[in-house]
Amino acid sequence: MLEDRFDVIVIGGGPAGSSAATELVRQGRSVLVVEREQYPRFHIGESLLPGVLAILDELGVGAAIHAEGFVRKYAAEFVTPDAAIRQRYVFSDSLTPEHALAYQVERARFDQILLDHARAQGAEVSVGAEVTHFEEQSESIVCTLRRGEGDGEERRVASDFLIDASGQHSFIARRLGLHQLDLGLKNVAVYAHFRGATPTQGDRAGDITVVLDPEGWWWVIPLREVTSVGFVAPKAAFRGKPDTSWMLQRMRELPVLMQRFESAELVGPARVAADYSYSSRRMVGTRWLLAGDAAAFLDPVFSTGVYLGVSSGVKAAQAVAQVFGGSGCGAAVFSEYAAWFTQRVRVYGELVRGFYRPEFTDLFMHPSSAMQLRQAVTSALAGFAEDPEVLRRLKTFLSAARANKDQELSPRLPGRREAAARLALGSVPEE
Repeated sequence: MLEDRFDVIVIGGGPAGSSAATELVRQGRSVLVVEREQYPRFHIGESLLPGVLAILDELGVGAAIHAEGFVRKYAAEFVTPDAAIRQRYVFSDSLTPEHALAYQVERARFDQILLDHARAQGAEVSVGAEVTHFEEQSESIVCTLRRGEGDGEERRVASDFLIDASGQHSFIARRLGLHQLDLGLKNVAVYAHFRGATPTQGDRAGDITVVLDPEGWWWVIPLREVTSVGFVAPKAAFRGKPDTSWMLQRMRELPVLMQRFESAELVGPARVAADYSYSSRRMVGTRWLLAGDAAAFLDPVFSTGVYLGVSSGVKAAQAVAQVFGGSGCGAAVFSEYAAWFTQRVRVYGELVRGFYRPEFTDLFMHPSSAMQLRQAVTSALAGFAEDPEVLRRLKTFLSAARANKDQELSPRLPGRREAAARLALGSVPEE
């Protein structure tokens, strides 16, 4: 028996779902957000881009984020393991200098702020409930919700449209057989938090540091009470089980990490994630749209997860609102949204894949300001790769990176070409 009807049901209360719900309520729509986890909850992906804050300001939640006291982030630094080569991309030195600030956030608190804002705007939020089934009908889409484990309480609700922002759970894509791994990015990540790491000083204190290990890369993200550290590499780079002991031993081998973590204390065991890069073969249906990680997830090297989540959540909500407003055919409007999302994943996907090729990282660590290429890369790192001027220059940068494979357009980083060849020989084909 149907208990309630809403204009839109949103699966997931993370950044994509909360942003979608807030935008829909602002457009005058009734919204139910269904979040299966209890909040606050741990989530990786702690480094924001300036492009995220620009959207959150528009949603009216920016003031709460600014007031929270998160670590302020003005740049992204890339460094070789011996610290001999450093490249700092400062957001104010980009083609979009008006967006020069981001934050390093504890996701439990950040996500809670966004979900609370959606609720305060008027969205109904059901935490601890899970959508277990959905059915598209001619005039609506019906979802079955279950609260609790096993034979828990069930509720059937209907809506005109459904936005799936269920994150890497990928509710719709998995149920419809649309979920596909990105075979070109079959990486493993091992990560943990540390207390007492040696901080950097001044306006560099909030930088995300990316260490270019020859076989992969490390992130170092300073948070308010701890520092998040993770290593990402192809599976072939992990000779041994990627557990806490493996991670600590590998960190001791890198001088740039030893300098910051020699006296640091590990907070809890290391966590591991594998085969996390994927996309859905379709982004929309007749009455549903995918947003954020439910649609696609790229490698975390450029911290695009929250940005793509928030921006796609808002864009999906606007597409639904446009159809409600009668200003466009639903199929056409949803197709435009799918094309918009696919284009952003394609642009950042090309940058991510490039980062695992020596010819790209060589140039990336020695960028040229000719034709404002350095500034364009900085804008992309800030979350503005879709800007036409940025995109045009990025294409030139990527062309130069491809040419750098055979022509020495930049100095070579030591060990990366040898490591790439070694990993290619050591990789195990999938059965």
